Amino acid sequence: FQVWVIILVSVLVVGLLLWAMTEATGDWAPILYPHKGQQASPLKYIWDTGFGLTAQSNRMRLNESSRVLLGVWWTYCIILIYTYTGNLIAFLTVPRVAGIINSLEALANQKQVLWTYRAGTAHDKLFGSATSGTYHKIGQLMRDRSDLLVTSDEDGIDAVLYRHMAFIKEKSFLDFAMEQDYLETKQCRLTQVPQLFFSASFGWVLEEESVFLPLFNTEILRMMQTGLFRQWMMKYWPQPNECTVGADKEPLEPRALIIEDLGGHFIVLGLGSCCATIAFLLELIYSR
Repeated sequence: FQVWVIILVSVLVVGLLLWAMTEATGDWAPILYPHKGQQASPLKYIWDTGFGLTAQSNRMRLNESSRVLLGVWWTYCIILIYTYTGNLIAFLTVPRVAGIINSLEALANQKQVLWTYRAGTAHDKLFGSATSGTYHKIGQLMRDRSDLLVTSDEDGIDAVLYRHMAFIKEKSFLDFAMEQDYLETKQCRLTQVPQLFFSASFGWVLEEESVFLPLFNTEILRMMQTGLFRQWMMKYWPQPNECTVGADKEPLEPRALIIEDLGGHFIVLGLGSCCATIAFLLELIYSR
């Protein structure tokens, strides 16, 4: 909305400047425009200026300074038209599927991308036993389409690559799967949804009243507090690459143009207006 308001204001300002530089001073070139002997109103100049945005020609009579301003205005119109055209083409041609799924809730509330998870795992029990909410929606698809369940992690990755599905799996496995696929293909064929869910802890099962229990508890706590786990992750975990850098950010959906996107356009128009004003002042000084 703000962009359109500023464009409308630009039309009004440029139209009035063109009228002031040409008609208000009576200084124009009849040799170039012999068929325009009558003065035009400010509304006429504003009208012709606005129609420049639709690539229409104009019949305004001009002098040297106003021609400078009109040339800059046409440059501004061309840039603005192609900016909106490029944004429209990108909106119509770039797939939006990658941008609409950024959480488990978004996945459950759409049907463009189906999902799967490994049968007989904690995820299968979690979604299968849920009676309401998002988890129930995720599990309902498997109850309706049991053929979508996979029996191995490799089948889950294949479902993503070749069946255009989403594979629900532990993040640790997906990190290594993405790195392996990137190293093998040198392509970014996999991506992860940034939102995590169902955080689970891992542990070791020991005999009741085992003598090793205090030792395990002490050593695990010591490794956590000293940052040893973090150091191991930095050493052995997949390193960031062109596919994973920035993957933790929220994917962006197509959006409308904002004022910041058109900052350069208005700079061009502003500089052109200054040049035209200087030319107009020089004409006034020279005519005297």
